[in-house]
Amino acid sequence: AATMFYRWGDGRTFQPAELGKLCIIIALARLFADREKPIRTVGELIRVTCYLALPLVLIVLQPDVGTALVYIAIFAGLIFASGTDIKIILGVICIGIVILVPSWYILSTSSSFRVERIQVWLDPNYDILGAGMQTYNGRLAVGSGGLWGKGLFSAGNFAALNYIPDDHTDFIFAIVCETFGFVGGGLMILLFLLLILRMIVLSSQAQDAFGSYIIIGVASMILFHTFENISMVIGLMPVTGIPLPFVSYGGSNYLTNIIGVGL
Repeated sequence: AATMFYRWGDGRTFQPAELGKLCIIIALARLFADREKPIRTVGELIRVTCYLALPLVLIVLQPDVGTALVYIAIFAGLIFASGTDIKIILGVICIGIVILVPSWYILSTSSSFRVERIQVWLDPNYDILGAGMQTYNGRLAVGSGGLWGKGLFSAGNFAALNYIPDDHTDFIFAIVCETFGFVGGGLMILLFLLLILRMIVLSSQAQDAFGSYIIIGVASMILFHTFENISMVIGLMPVTGIPLPFVSYGGSNYLTNIIGVGL
């Protein structure tokens, strides 16, 4: 129900869809922990998917595709960790690829800004004074940092001159690289990698299946956030408005992450 009020407070106070990520993790962890055997049939997979379907549809209707993708990533991580038949997983991936065609048609007729994001992703030089300005300047900021960066108090950086919209939220990684260079950006990625690896180790050492699945769910959430955010800044993925965990400004996402790590 919380996902229905995603824009409660006009996005400036608390976003219940963020807390919904933890609810989905706990619910699916309990579901998989109570199962006596892994998913072996399509029918079983469909029944499990019903747990995800309602909040996912409500979030997409907001519309907030970025958060919806995080929910899917959590679900995918838990499905894989539960030992689901690899043939079923590959089948779902194939179906997803097939769905891309009608999805693109729907987007092109109903949401021009999402089409522009795809075009910017496919063509790095597309409309660099308009729709592509943010990603173009973001890549320039990443490259301009060089090996060691320009430093915290450089007057000529992209952050000081306001060339990158949302540089304190979605595009914070561009500022990190510009300020601390390749070394700083690489160190940040290494720290995220160590966090994820530590979670995987803890999941294998957990005393019960429920705890293990919770850790996998939280790790999947943080991994997808990190991968998507950094990838969209450097042009490997389309822009989706996903924050970088523990780094981007934003109370709801930060609270969700620290509660998840606490779990």
